[in-house]
Amino acid sequence: MPSQKRATANRRAMKPKLPASGESICTIDNTDIPMEVVNLVIRPPKRHRVLVTIRAQGNAPVVHHEFSEKAKKQIANSQKGDKGKSKAHEPRDPISDWAHSVYLFCHNEERKAMRDSLIAALRKAKVQENDDVTKIMKKFPIGIPARCIKKSIISACRNTEFKMSEMKQWVHILPDTQSDWLVQMDFDKVLLCCDPVRLAGQSSGCDLRYRMAFYGWQAQFLFQASPKVSMQEYMNLIQEAGDGAGLMENRPEKGGTNGRFRIIDVGNAA
Repeated sequence: MPSQKRATANRRAMKPKLPASGESICTIDNTDIPMEVVNLVIRPPKRHRVLVTIRAQGNAPVVHHEFSEKAKKQIANSQKGDKGKSKAHEPRDPISDWAHSVYLFCHNEERKAMRDSLIAALRKAKVQENDDVTKIMKKFPIGIPARCIKKSIISACRNTEFKMSEMKQWVHILPDTQSDWLVQMDFDKVLLCCDPVRLAGQSSGCDLRYRMAFYGWQAQFLFQASPKVSMQEYMNLIQEAGDGAGLMENRPEKGGTNGRFRIIDVGNAA
C-alpha cells in the first residue's frame, strides 16, 4: 500500500501545471518556463521585380492563326462522343476563316460581336486571296497573345546559357488592360493568304489554311522579370527571340521566316 501511494503521488506531480490567464507553459528539459502570449503580425515578404515597357518592330510579316470557336466546338463534341452530321462535305467559307484567324484586341465578351462585324465588312468588299484589306482591318483593333511573346523568349534560351525551366518562372509578359490576354499591335499593311499545310496523324494529307499577314507591325508590352539577371542580359535574350524564335505561324523556330522582330525602344513602366 505505501508503494501504491508513492506511485500515485509521483503521477500527480508529473502532471503539467495549467497556465494562468495570459500565460503559456513551455517545457524544456523537464523545466516549466512561463511565457507571455503575444499576437504576431506576419507580413508577406516584398518581392522585387523588373518592370519595363518594350516596343518591338517586325522585321518580317506576322501571320495570325487563332484557334476558331468552330474548331473548339468540334473537338468538344468529338470528346463527348457526339459526332453529329458529317462535316466532310461542308463547303469551305474562306471569308469566315480569314475573320476567325485574327486576334481581335478586346475583352472576351466583346469578341463575338466584333468578329461578326469583321465578317460582314469582308463579305461586303467581296475579298479574295492576296487582296489588300488594310482599310478594312484599320477599323478593328488587333492584338498579339502575351503568351506567344513569352514562349518566344523561353524558346530563345536554347541558344544561350540560360535554363528554360528558370526563365519560365522569372519572365512574364503582362497583357494590356483593354484585353484579357493580348497586347495591342499596330500595322501598316494586311494581305489575305492561303497556305497549304500538311496534316499530322494516320490519315495525313494536305489542307488549306486561310490567314492574314500583317506587315510593318509594332507592339508594345510590359516585361516583368526577376532581378537575378541583369537588364542587358534580358534585352539580349529578347533580341535572340526576335531573330531565332519569332512569333506565331511559319516562324523561324518552326523552319519559317515570319514573325521576326527587334527591340526599338525600352522605357520605365508608368
